[in-house]
Amino acid sequence: MRCLFQITITLWLFFISLVLLLVNFNKYRDLNILDCDTDAEIVFKLFIILLWLTTLIIWEINLISKYRYKRKHFLFIGSLSIALSIGFIPKFVALIQYDAEINKFCL
Repeated sequence: MRCLFQITITLWLFFISLVLLLVNFNKYRDLNILDCDTDAEIVFKLFIILLWLTTLIIWEINLISKYRYKRKHFLFIGSLSIALSIGFIPKFVALIQYDAEINKFCL
């Protein structure tokens, strides 16, 4: 059961990461040309929230299993979730900056 749980969560994390990597904020190559369509930004925000919530839930399960039930915690998926969460912080910062530009020019 533990192995199935780890495989499922690992696939879930890779799916979220793949979506986050494939989302482009701007359909143009030149970032000086703004794309006022915000669908990609909404998708990115949703999936970054899902990634961070998944990370919190994984570490909550890790702490509960370690301290309450005295079992071995899920070190692989915990480390993977933290690495992915930290890895997407620069793209999230870029989204915040891009959102500010859109709010200035497109509204």
